[in-house]
Amino acid sequence: PALLLKENLFLPILAGLACLLVLSRTLDGLRALAAWLLVGVLVGAGALLRGNMLVLVPMFVLWPLVRAWWERESHPRTKSYVRALQHSACVVVGVALALMPVLWRNHHVGGVWVLTTSGAGTNLYGGNNPENVWGRATEFSFVRGVPAYEAGDWNREAERRLGRELDPKETSDYWLQQVLRSVQRDPGLHASILWNKLRLTLGAYEVPDNHMIEWDAQHVPLARWLPSWGVWGMLGLAGVLWFTLGARVAGGRSGVQCVGGARELALLFAAYLVTIVLTVTSDRARLPLLVPLLPFAGWMCVQMYGVLRAHTARGLSISAFVLVCAAVVVHAPALPSGERQQDFDEREYNLA
Repeated sequence: PALLLKENLFLPILAGLACLLVLSRTLDGLRALAAWLLVGVLVGAGALLRGNMLVLVPMFVLWPLVRAWWERESHPRTKSYVRALQHSACVVVGVALALMPVLWRNHHVGGVWVLTTSGAGTNLYGGNNPENVWGRATEFSFVRGVPAYEAGDWNREAERRLGRELDPKETSDYWLQQVLRSVQRDPGLHASILWNKLRLTLGAYEVPDNHMIEWDAQHVPLARWLPSWGVWGMLGLAGVLWFTLGARVAGGRSGVQCVGGARELALLFAAYLVTIVLTVTSDRARLPLLVPLLPFAGWMCVQMYGVLRAHTARGLSISAFVLVCAAVVVHAPALPSGERQQDFDEREYNLA
């Protein structure tokens, strides 16, 4: 959090977005329209910080309509769908307010119509190619790992291969086509790459990008004692699993239920997880997943406390089951020890 990275701004934006999605359940009239307009603005602002948010724009636009369909039995259908269409329109307007000025500026400066940046193709190729079977943030032989040079290096390599000059959008399209052709040639390999990225994204190991938490902790002792994904990720996944199973534990304080927005948080978690698995995984790429997961982690702690007080066999069995499942997903080694050692060796080399 002390590093000057985009995540420092993206996390509160995603937290605000999650709060609005939950609060919108209880709002109506002008307040609901304002809330959905702000949802669109935050989605657009988030897309300027994390490009994978662009993939989720259609989901947020359709969100009010899906909710209206889900709750169709408790509300008059026609009136509910008309209101949902108005809310979806507000999301579109909000996204446009955030992205249209950037779209205009990109065309004015670069001569191409690009919503945010022109790095979608290179980002997709970086995490989906035969040279990177783990889908981690990595460096290629033709790309210097320095932000000032990376975009130019991707462009020059694409131009070298095609033998002609390319603008930024054409460069992105070229690398996207390379991914699609590779998937057609070897779909099995790419299925395994996606599986590896899913395991790494949900696993306890903090996959490094430009910083490595485990290596930094050698020089900052306090960092060794801070709870990591191994704790909060496990509890959060256990809470999501418990909620998904629809478990209800009766008796006293153990009857705390997951209501009033749990479905929205679970869907936000799943959708953002998919965008990471499709692109490149790393500790800072998956960090936003903690925003929708932490409420489930807290709820899981409350549920376990209630179960222990109530001593119900069903509650004990359910809590044990979901905790074991989450522990296996998070703590089962996903990355070979040799790959992890290379991460440490690279930081030692850079320090030297």
